[in-house]
Amino acid sequence: AWMPLLVHVYDFSTGLFMTSVITLYVATTLFFLFACSKLLALLRLRG
Repeated sequence: AWMPLLVHVYDFSTGLFMTSVITLYVATTLFFLFACSKLLALLRLRG
């Protein structure tokens, strides 16, 4: 009776981990694009 519960908990934790990794990746990509656009705007203003 313990095995399905353990598998379910393991599956849930793995899904949670994957979701956090995907969220972190998306946030990092958005921040990188935002920083690049700001840097390009600054360079255009200076140039």
